[in-house]
Amino acid sequence: WHRNLAETSPEKYDPRVISRIMRGKSMSAADYIEVKHERAAWIKAVEKRIQWYDAILMPTTPIVAPTIRSLEESDDEYFPANMKILRNPTFINFLDGCALSIPCHKTNEAPVGLMIAGPALHDQKILECGYAIQQLLSEL
Repeated sequence: WHRNLAETSPEKYDPRVISRIMRGKSMSAADYIEVKHERAAWIKAVEKRIQWYDAILMPTTPIVAPTIRSLEESDDEYFPANMKILRNPTFINFLDGCALSIPCHKTNEAPVGLMIAGPALHDQKILECGYAIQQLLSEL
């Protein structure tokens, strides 16, 4: 999808996003196939380890996200912050899992979320856990 569009119309992409997409251009077919096999094995191993749990709970981001304005001007500031902010959601995405994030910050504080996650096709269970947790948080 992105290969042709990124090459013919790169202006349609955020420059910081297209730089990550274009890194895949140098990946060989053999590397791609190996990554797919390794990922499938990893997903199977993780799903086996978490099968007895209703959900995985973690902060949606490991830090309070900085303001967009503070990152707009500098790639040296943006990329490390972006990698850190995406760390936890990337774990669930790589697992091919499902997740939701519910607000858990105090009024007038920077927004933070609690991520409730699980393996692929466990959406209903994750939604039920999220609803229960949200009800508990609203009582605080």
